Amino acid sequence: MTLFLSADDVRPLVSMSDAIASLEEAFRCWDDPWAFNLPRQRMPIPDNVVNVLAGVVPGGDVYGVRTSTPGRHGNMLMLSSVSERRLLAVMACGPITDMRTGAASGVATKCLARADASRVGIIGSGRTARTQLLAMCTSKRISAIRVYSGTEANRVRFADEMNETLGLPVTPAARAEDAVADADIIVTATNAAEPVLRGRWVPPGAHVNAIGANALDRRELDDDAYLRAAVVAIDHIEQGKREAGALCALHASGQMSWDKVTELGDIVRGAKPGRQSARDITVFHSLGLGFADVVYGYAVYKKAVKAGIGRDVP
Repeated sequence: MTLFLSADDVRPLVSMSDAIASLEEAFRCWDDPWAFNLPRQRMPIPDNVVNVLAGVVPGGDVYGVRTSTPGRHGNMLMLSSVSERRLLAVMACGPITDMRTGAASGVATKCLARADASRVGIIGSGRTARTQLLAMCTSKRISAIRVYSGTEANRVRFADEMNETLGLPVTPAARAEDAVADADIIVTATNAAEPVLRGRWVPPGAHVNAIGANALDRRELDDDAYLRAAVVAIDHIEQGKREAGALCALHASGQMSWDKVTELGDIVRGAKPGRQSARDITVFHSLGLGFADVVYGYAVYKKAVKAGIGRDVP
């Protein structure tokens, strides 16, 4: 039998603390020969595109494929077992992807932000911005948050909602540079085509999570933001060469080679250094991996089986 889990089944099973723990452990096994990420494939269909992502859980026994389209239609994850030779689950993946996107930044923040980092500046006020702040508050002891987005009503509403959700002061900022001034942690959560964060705005010692630019025609940080950084991390370099437009442009211009970019998994497992100084600027360029969907999706599947949630289908 195969377990079917709807979005309503999945939502009560996800949590940011679980997602961060799952991804941190998975990235700790980044050198496992069976820990595999297939870079996102974008398959055109009439008037839209299908995103296809896939990965293998460390150890090699469970693999999965996620499919989705912009607008969150058909966002499904299929998990299979090698040893059992069967399809384990078909799952609605929206809640899983939302959490794992935040969790990847949470893992990067644990590794790269200063130990005393407590002030967050975020640019963007959409769905992914919410889980980014959940991740920051799960991975660090946050004391204050400032938010900027291009529409005043949106940033005010977002600040009010997150103030209530997090129980922390969340303040709307009139300009992007005001949101990040004096921030210890900066998050960009947009789908911008032009930079929304300038390197000259980034305070010494800050850590930046850039999570929205996962296509060649998107860009959230300017060149200076990357060039000022002591550490530039990414979740997967091979996928970055297809999707990280800013880093591809820096490489093409000769300003930064891919040798200067470190995979997050290598930092988590201690194979590559992270922050070396309290004044270092660090950047995590998040792409969103099928590997992360599969790893956290498998953790959610096991919770569902234990709790008896979902529906068995032939």
